[in-house]
Amino acid sequence: MTEERYIRYEKILFDKKRELEKVLDNEKTETLDKSEELSGTPNHPGDQGTQMYDKQIDEGLTHHASEKIDDIKKALKAIEEGTYGQCAVCGRDIPYERLEVIPETRYCMDHAEDQKRSRERPVEEGVTTPLSQNAHSYKESLRKDTWEAVEEQGTSNTPSDYDDSTY
Repeated sequence: MTEERYIRYEKILFDKKRELEKVLDNEKTETLDKSEELSGTPNHPGDQGTQMYDKQIDEGLTHHASEKIDDIKKALKAIEEGTYGQCAVCGRDIPYERLEVIPETRYCMDHAEDQKRSRERPVEEGVTTPLSQNAHSYKESLRKDTWEAVEEQGTSNTPSDYDDSTY
């Protein structure tokens, strides 16, 4: 990569970082400015739900902006080290077209998808187990009964979800 491109991408990354930091600062200010109810009387449940929803959206946006800033810092460090524009996994050059769209990326197309996938499993998996045909506990029989009741309602599958031999 040429020196001019390094300088260009460094400027783009600094501008993007500054913009995201402004978003985070505004978010913090707005959170502090939001007033709570003056009385101790709780709000209507609908109002509480709306407040909870808004708070979750704000937290999600803040989390996303923080992650982007971390990615930008890593990209800026790669510029300092002279490795910017090379995939962090395989070392191949990242196409300029990709860097134009996602200047903070550190991965080529072949390895980018691996970075997006979450390695976390749903919380429910820690407390549920598959139905056991051999278990005879009361809890297991309730689980089977529940599954059968739900199964009677059908599925959300459409005919296109089945192979042709089903019909």
